Amino acid sequence: MASQQLDTSLLQPPVTPTLDLGSPTGIYNASGFTKFAASAIVTGDTTDKILGLQVRIDSGDGTLGVVNGTSLQTTGTVGKIQYDYLAGTKLLRLKDISSDLSAIGSDFQAVLRDVAISGATSNVSISANLGKPVYRSANGHYYEFISVPSPGNTPLPTWTASK
Repeated sequence: MASQQLDTSLLQPPVTPTLDLGSPTGIYNASGFTKFAASAIVTGDTTDKILGLQVRIDSGDGTLGVVNGTSLQTTGTVGKIQYDYLAGTKLLRLKDISSDLSAIGSDFQAVLRDVAISGATSNVSISANLGKPVYRSANGHYYEFISVPSPGNTPLPTWTASK
């Protein structure tokens, strides 16, 4: 009887996309904003659909947005990605708005490379979350991006359902 070998490569979990901001050294521009993720890359299985990405100012001040020409926009759309900045929480949200939710890593990577900060008067700490739980050292909690349809007639998920 011939011996058979098991192909263990089939047992490996898929490599999900991960985010690397690279060397986030600011690139100051005369328009008053600083791109800090110009070398950001999404690695792993970049064909996986990604529902969203969040960039947050953890400490310090300023406004996050996406560079459009020579200005910093806090709301807008680039291809399949829509973004908006929530000043109260210092959070820039990027989400897939395509009808078939087909945005992949390279779509988010392209927009993230144009994310910048303006109005910072001190050093800032910035974190990013690519549709996965993110740890916040300020309170010891993990958070995850949850995409929901536009509010309106659709009820938002409850805290219990979101957990």
